[in-house]
Amino acid sequence: MSEKKTRSVKRTVSNIVIGVILGLSVLLVAVLFINKAKSKPTFIFGRSIAWIITDSMEDTIPAQTFIFIEEVKADDVSVGDVIIFRSENPALQGGYNTHRVVSINEDRSVFTTKGDHNLADDGQYSAKAENIVGRYIRNLPVLTALMRFFSSPVGFILLILFVIALTVCMFIPDIKKYLRKSDEEEKAKKEEEKRRLIEEEIERLKKGE
Repeated sequence: MSEKKTRSVKRTVSNIVIGVILGLSVLLVAVLFINKAKSKPTFIFGRSIAWIITDSMEDTIPAQTFIFIEEVKADDVSVGDVIIFRSENPALQGGYNTHRVVSINEDRSVFTTKGDHNLADDGQYSAKAENIVGRYIRNLPVLTALMRFFSSPVGFILLILFVIALTVCMFIPDIKKYLRKSDEEEKAKKEEEKRRLIEEEIERLKKGE
């Protein structure tokens, strides 16, 4: 493979990698915004992420932590599972809660839930079967650390700069190609102008003879 083809392949692979990173970043941000707007997890292939604000599930889930969750039906939930459900607690204003199942009634219509850090269970505001949407899988420490960092003013500015840098890197080959083409066109114009002037001078000399 020639050096030119090797550079072309490397450039293509680099663009693909950058494109995938940007695409995944956009998808992640879109899921986060949709989740926040709807106050409901948006599942993709049965998986999603959720942002836990309070400390009610510490030490299992610290406050301000991203968690990885799976879509689940009430029939698949067992005692001990940490579930995500729409709470009927007026204080949450129709939002979703993430607590552990401590008991299930006989007809599996009510799942008594409790935060690991709380002294009492959720009582009448425990999960009803039809309100269960997901189950906790694990914490996402790297994403959590990034979220906490980029939520700060400095972190937000760095995030914007990072996205801009990725975008620029993706289009650098095209920019170089455009500049190279412009230079070649400019050189061609100058050569054409020089050739025209020479031809005119030759014609002038011929007429002078």
